[in-house]
Amino acid sequence: MLLAVAVVKTFPYLPLLALGFLVCLLPPRVQAEDTAEAINAMLKAGKEVGWIVGGGEGKEEDLAVLFTSRAKGSKPTDFPYLVTGEVRPADTDVLGGEDGTKPAVADERTEENIVVSLKEKRVLGTLKAAPTVDDDSEVYFPGKNHRSLDALWGPDVQGRRFGVVDFGGRWDSLDVLLIETDGKSLRQTSLKTLLDAKAKAFITTALKGSKDANADDYAVSYDLQGVVDPGKPYAAGSPVTVKIGFSGEIPKGDSGFDGTMTVLLESSQGKISAKVLKVEAAKP
Repeated sequence: MLLAVAVVKTFPYLPLLALGFLVCLLPPRVQAEDTAEAINAMLKAGKEVGWIVGGGEGKEEDLAVLFTSRAKGSKPTDFPYLVTGEVRPADTDVLGGEDGTKPAVADERTEENIVVSLKEKRVLGTLKAAPTVDDDSEVYFPGKNHRSLDALWGPDVQGRRFGVVDFGGRWDSLDVLLIETDGKSLRQTSLKTLLDAKAKAFITTALKGSKDANADDYAVSYDLQGVVDPGKPYAAGSPVTVKIGFSGEIPKGDSGFDGTMTVLLESSQGKISAKVLKVEAAKP
């Protein structure tokens, strides 16, 4: 005992150092998963809440697409609260309902799909998909009406990245957006008209000789397959090549056509665009 007291008097900071060492050995603190009740309270209070719905997979991925909801008339926050765990928007009283949203509160909410940098906690911009019959702009609400959303990110080239976002519907893609970001903001343009034209031309050729079908009868959906040569070093301003699969089918029909497009994404003179380099039948 006397020896221990002597050591403490000689080295008065030793206990604090030992405590600090023990703290370093503790496992990192894990954020508790959210509950539907907690998220519902945030929504009722008018707080902007977001769910990751595209991208953001893996610890190294930075870009993600969010579905966000906030009180109508309120300004967006610098960065929305990100929901963790298994709570879905429809699990909350504010956003829940048989069809995914309650009509009584739909006019009281502003809902958007935004692109964010997870590492920088920064909102890069709001996605503007083609409008549907009842909406100003198509907004993907997780789990609502046979909708889906998929995002594909190109390589990071000196802080600039391309992305492709597919808004899927029940039978076809509602819109396909090409985006480019410099890490601070984003530019976007729709690829749907371009891709649909190439897919319909492919289907027309495949239907040659058939008198009972027309390419316009087919609904076309897309599958963002990946970047060609993802390990290839890219110079600043270089175009990026991606593979986009497509399926053409007559709604509730028995057969369809599957193909793959090789698409070049490029940025020039302040504009972003895409060029379909090749269209071929999907490999079995």
